[in-house]
Amino acid sequence: VYGRQRLMYMENCVIKSAYGCKCNEESFSLCDRLGVEFPIITENCRNIILNSRPIYMADKYDDIKRLGIDSIRLIFTLENKKECVEIVNEYKKALSGKQVNGFKGEFTRGHFYRSAK
Repeated sequence: VYGRQRLMYMENCVIKSAYGCKCNEESFSLCDRLGVEFPIITENCRNIILNSRPIYMADKYDDIKRLGIDSIRLIFTLENKKECVEIVNEYKKALSGKQVNGFKGEFTRGHFYRSAK
């Protein structure tokens, strides 16, 4: 219910190809034609392209409960400690039925509201 979806795995390190081996020194991202940046995380010189925006569902927790889901997962990749604490607290509020403040910044609902055909 929270986190940046992994969009693509790349075995050939695009960072190493372009800049030499700097995977652990800097943060990198791919930019699409609209200027949207997709963060890259590295695992042993493999690249994982993440969605530009995280999924956020704390304010829609009632919709999740209706599905009968008994556990949720929060995945943190690029967030700092303060952001992690804020997000966890929002989900704690949602779980206890309290009103959440909402997400600060851009987010997506993923495919949660896409209807099955």
